[in-house]
Amino acid sequence: MTAICGLRDGRVAEGLDAMLAALAPYGADSADWTEGSVGLGVRVMRTEESRAASLLGCDRAAGVAAVADARLDDRDALCETLGIPPPERTTMRDVDLIIGAYTRWGRACPRHLLGDYAFVVWDARQRTLFCARDHVGARPFYYARTPERFVFASTVEAVLAAPGVSHALDEATVATYLTNVSLPTTTRTFFAAVRKLPPGHTLTLAGDAVRIERYWRPEEAPRARPASDDAYAQAFLDLYVRAVRDRLRGAPGPVGVHLSGGLDSSSIAVLAA
Repeated sequence: MTAICGLRDGRVAEGLDAMLAALAPYGADSADWTEGSVGLGVRVMRTEESRAASLLGCDRAAGVAAVADARLDDRDALCETLGIPPPERTTMRDVDLIIGAYTRWGRACPRHLLGDYAFVVWDARQRTLFCARDHVGARPFYYARTPERFVFASTVEAVLAAPGVSHALDEATVATYLTNVSLPTTTRTFFAAVRKLPPGHTLTLAGDAVRIERYWRPEEAPRARPASDDAYAQAFLDLYVRAVRDRLRGAPGPVGVHLSGGLDSSSIAVLAA
């Protein structure tokens, strides 16, 4: 379990402490990084995967720092593209790969990443905060913007814990939920000041300007065109095996599987074994 938070304003230390306290259910360990008016924080439950996947990262030579709630897949292909030597790949943290991808591709870096992620990069040279959420929104990302500060976190509660963020309800959203028993699939939350970054989108904060861009659409994904039914089946199996292998990364011993009794979870258990 991992949760991230951060802000850009003049009360960084106070804000980070309050936000990390609100994220206490996500784990006993926390870390933070500050530079001037920018602060990044993470709260984590220590596991073998979290040691390799998340936490904070900083590349002082590139002037870049990042915090990520992430599990990157197809790491070997990404490492190959970034020119990372094979001996270093097994110990390279996902947050460091994200920094490498940002350093190479800038705001286009999510187009080169596979997996579940929500991350924020502080680019000291450009004086920008760059935020991204994975293609389907597997990892949450909430934020608030006031005249004095920009705040982000994995939970609404942590955003509301930051100084100066209003707790006023968004009455229209509450009314929609009460009448339809579901939240509309928009950027709104129950709180007027808190928004969520949509899946497949990035947010760039430069000065006082916020720019939100969509980097992925499912209809634009390349179509596989195997030559036969057997080739389709083999192509699917290759992807399936790779997906299960990616999720076994870092497992030090026996792995448990939640079986529903259906073919999906049963086949995952077979491939994992």
